Amino acid sequence: MSADPSYYFTYMNDCMKKYPYGFRTQLGPFIKSLNTYHPTIAKAILSGSAADVPKLKRAYKLLFEWLGHGLLVLEDKVWLRHRRLLTPSFHFEVLKPYVKTMNESAHVMVENWLSKTSDNKVAKVEIFHYASLMTLDTTLRCLMSYQSNCQDENSTNDYVAKIYELSETIVRRQRNLNILNRIDPIYNVTKEGRKYLKLCDDVHKFSESVINRRKCDSEQPAHNETRKYFDFLDTLLKARDSDGKGLSDSEIRAEVDTFMFEGHDTTASGISWTFYCLAMHPEHQEKCFKEIEKVMADRTDIEWNDLSNLPHLTLCIKESLRQYPPVPIIFRKLNKDIEVDGKTIVKDTNVVLHIYALHHHEEFWKDPHIFDPSRFTQDNMKSMNSYAYVPFSAGPRNCIGQKFAMNKMKIAVAQVLRQFQIKPDLTRTIKRSADMIYKTTSGLYLNIERR
Repeated sequence: MSADPSYYFTYMNDCMKKYPYGFRTQLGPFIKSLNTYHPTIAKAILSGSAADVPKLKRAYKLLFEWLGHGLLVLEDKVWLRHRRLLTPSFHFEVLKPYVKTMNESAHVMVENWLSKTSDNKVAKVEIFHYASLMTLDTTLRCLMSYQSNCQDENSTNDYVAKIYELSETIVRRQRNLNILNRIDPIYNVTKEGRKYLKLCDDVHKFSESVINRRKCDSEQPAHNETRKYFDFLDTLLKARDSDGKGLSDSEIRAEVDTFMFEGHDTTASGISWTFYCLAMHPEHQEKCFKEIEKVMADRTDIEWNDLSNLPHLTLCIKESLRQYPPVPIIFRKLNKDIEVDGKTIVKDTNVVLHIYALHHHEEFWKDPHIFDPSRFTQDNMKSMNSYAYVPFSAGPRNCIGQKFAMNKMKIAVAQVLRQFQIKPDLTRTIKRSADMIYKTTSGLYLNIERR
């Protein structure tokens, strides 16, 4: 396959036509790999237990130094314990107060865009940059009650800059085809490898300092002038097993770092591609705008109850996530044989599940490259294969924060559409890339105009 990241999509479209279920590859004499994008196989893989079908460590090893052993990569009983302890963090009663914070972060992004469209001029904006800063701001505030001011263009926040650098460094390493670049002892002594280790160390120290401050402050009621609710970090610190045992300091830090990464980059991708789809389809953008205006009336904020009263916006977000899934590829390894349609996928097979291809499989989606939000109406979903659409994965290892992410996307898109019409920038070529996160290699530029 070509080293050009955008070639992946053409390649996968060709593969689906030749091999409807998937295709095998052999990586050396011992490593068997199955590339698949068929819902029947997806169901068999994703519905398996964490013990029988764990994450493929080799695929996520580039993240270990930064994220440690958090929920993203844990296995078996340890994963089950963390999942059980973290689940209360995303109960709807915990998520409700976050809505105010999400509105505040979205307002800052909108204000930045309003400054670019003064004198009623049309402005070109690189959507990923602003969406990423906004979701990073929201995640920092919701997870750790940390006010970073990272959306301020004059901000010099060191932690935010290092999070950005870490993400970019991992993508560069992932795209580097030199096999020596994947060997940690060799990479770690290179100039970039040493820089990466230093960034990880600095980010870990920051996370630890926030955790330690919160521990010292644990006797202070959460409902005071600065903290009006218990946040994600509070719930991590208070989580206990039935025997009263909680998470260790290193486990708490790993989960904070994991959700900092997963909680902002994936959501930024979802928001950015939703803006792109609405720019390309103004009839849906206008329908969303009218729906938002009707629900919000004279209010400036989206409220909790509003989130379930934006049906067309929800359909558009879901269709955007189908066409541009934030995590386009996931990896598993089989610890036992699995039977699928009378055939056996043998133990020790590495499974590469191509979610992008799954979402564009012509056997399950009519005109899959056409943007059609009506696919997700209740009537149409009755005939949908439930494993043909998995933007947040599925089964026991589905995304624990998917409700949090959807709320964030709805609020951000709604706040922007109230103020702006979004139009495509037809002067730029979009070069898509299926790295860890579905992005572009040269930015995603759109034109914005005040309403």
